Amino acid sequence: MAERAILTFRNTDVDNINDIIMQSFPGEATTLLSADSMDETPENSALFGGQQISQDVLNKFAASGMPPHRLTFT
Repeated sequence: MAERAILTFRNTDVDNINDIIMQSFPGEATTLLSADSMDETPENSALFGGQQISQDVLNKFAASGMPPHRLTFT
């Protein structure tokens, strides 16, 4: 049995906490959005079987280590 443990929040919980903290900062917030389209190259087309990926899917994609689609700064 381990003597120590590291406890973490879920990413959605961390996002909610970050939103609460960001609201406490003075000044106007700036929101930046990621690119919401894919290059239509043969390589990308082959990866997804020739199907187009919708903007909703691209905007919801949250890879580990990458910033979210909507990033807010103060």
